[in-house]
Amino acid sequence: MFTLQHTEFKEGFIKALSKAQRTNHDILFSEVCEIDCIDPLAFFGAGKKTELGDRFFWTGSDNEVVITGVGINYLFQSDQTTDRFFYVQKKWQSLLDDAIIHNSYSIDAIGPTLFGGFTFDPLKEKTKLWSQYKHTDFHLPQYMCTITGGRAFLTTNMLVHPHDKEERIEDMLEERRQLLQNAKVLPTGINNKVIAQHEVASREWKKAVAQVVDEMKKNVIQKVVLARETRLTFAHPVQIESVLQNLLDKQKN
Repeated sequence: MFTLQHTEFKEGFIKALSKAQRTNHDILFSEVCEIDCIDPLAFFGAGKKTELGDRFFWTGSDNEVVITGVGINYLFQSDQTTDRFFYVQKKWQSLLDDAIIHNSYSIDAIGPTLFGGFTFDPLKEKTKLWSQYKHTDFHLPQYMCTITGGRAFLTTNMLVHPHDKEERIEDMLEERRQLLQNAKVLPTGINNKVIAQHEVASREWKKAVAQVVDEMKKNVIQKVVLARETRLTFAHPVQIESVLQNLLDKQKN
């Protein structure tokens, strides 16, 4: 059984606060500790119970590494269409260069980690469905649980401001305690059913497929990724945890 070391966390926060006050800008403080193994979907569900906002989930095709993030500690967003990769790299490296990181493990997928991505074509006009998404969108989660090699690790990220008070650390420690307590309970699934299904622009989709097949036969193109839109209506609100569990069970690759 693993016990979180609050003393070391407080010392790290005070060190980051001192640096933030000295440099007069925000400093990232990040701590990694090993915890008792928990179900990643339980951790994901606990993020909702603890009201931490956005949640993130990632795993590879072999499910050997599972990363779950809850809350947003830092946000990289941009709608610029050029130098997008350079923009993120520069902002991220700048944050890491000044960060106070407590991580004594030589293991991948722990410590400060960004979730997000880029749009495929930033020059393409956005549809109404995607209008709220930026061309560049990356998040640093406040809490991140990594399951790897049969072990579980908790990364806690905290952006420390020059005018923060030391009392802030107590609030975060209590929030983290509550999050891990809630993660002990698996989300309860509901029997949900699709009551309506609508394929958007199905005729145009079939024409696009026929055109692609014809061009591939002529060696005009070799590979194309096509996507179609289907809108579903369910009898009850969709639980993200149930969707993720179905994907883990049925989509092995």
